[in-house]
Amino acid sequence: MADKWHRVPVLLSLITPFLSSCALVKENRDPCPCRLEIRLTGIIEAPSRVLVNAGDESWNFFAASDTVIFTYVPRGKVTVTAWSGASEPLDGSFIIPEGSCAPPLYLCQCTVDAVGDEAIANARLRKQYCTLQISVDGPPGWGEPFGTAIRGSVKGISADGIPLEGPFNCSLGDHTGYWSLRIPRQDPSSPLFLDIVMADSVVRTFSLGSCLLDAGYDWSAADLGDLDLQLRLSVTSLTIRPPSWEPEAFLSIEI
Repeated sequence: MADKWHRVPVLLSLITPFLSSCALVKENRDPCPCRLEIRLTGIIEAPSRVLVNAGDESWNFFAASDTVIFTYVPRGKVTVTAWSGASEPLDGSFIIPEGSCAPPLYLCQCTVDAVGDEAIANARLRKQYCTLQISVDGPPGWGEPFGTAIRGSVKGISADGIPLEGPFNCSLGDHTGYWSLRIPRQDPSSPLFLDIVMADSVVRTFSLGSCLLDAGYDWSAADLGDLDLQLRLSVTSLTIRPPSWEPEAFLSIEI
């Protein structure tokens, strides 16, 4: 028994200094990088680009489908921009050249506070354009070639999804009876016009922006819907068909 009680204080003297050192030493992990997990979804067109910005540093990735990307970034605020259907943004914006329709842009930008050992960025790409399909019927016997053109005041979109003010115009060429073009995301108050052109002259202009708003089109939707537009020049009526799950909207325009 005497030997047993002599051994216990020896064991305690070995354990106690170890516990004290763990409690007193605090590791400074600020210089350690953060493991960033990017959950990329909504990819329709490949390849999609992913740009990660952290202060003065940046990283580029490519993705062919929905995936998860892992990378290490400095601790702090990190911005993830993911897109497809357009070239790399210029000065942080996707600009549409005059005379061209909008690109088939899918876009997402999110900001993450990467202040711990791990952080997650949920990046879901969203549709930033409306495909407008136009069909035109003329009066009986007409034969003069005609064309249509769209013009407005949104020239593109910023990387964070804000419409950019500037000239937009897209000519659809001579009469075929059917056209299709892409319009960029608009501010609801932005003017948008549809011109009927004959012999290089505008013979009729429709306020397309007002017509779309009257038909209930939502420019603030996360994914913009597509539209069918029928124009009958014989009676100057305009029919707008929203996406298939919504009722048709008929608009009459008096000359």
